[in-house]
Amino acid sequence: MVKDILPDQPEERRKRSRLCALRAMDRLGLLGEENLIPTLARRPDLRWLADEGGARWAVLTELGRIGESGAFEEAVEWALENQPSLEEATAYIRRFRLRRYRPAGSSGVGRRPVAKAGAAER
Repeated sequence: MVKDILPDQPEERRKRSRLCALRAMDRLGLLGEENLIPTLARRPDLRWLADEGGARWAVLTELGRIGESGAFEEAVEWALENQPSLEEATAYIRRFRLRRYRPAGSSGVGRRPVAKAGAAER
């Protein structure tokens, strides 16, 4: 039954990856030629991710998997600022998305609680 709901064939994985990349392009305002050129004029830093000549599809795929808009913007900002290699970008974004990496200033959600003094004596 699981295979019927979420097929795991190579062509289905490719299709899901493409949809994630398109989601990122849409969130960045780059989807469609009528949006691409005006958006790049307003935000030329996005040219590292995509321009008229092509796109960094693997990075866009990982960005498109981030659901929370604040986390998405933060990951995009990091990618544009650091312009990492493909491997670095996908590793960082995956860790970021899976909450294994928490940038400075982020909340302590998901961290282990610190044992209070005397708790071990009880």
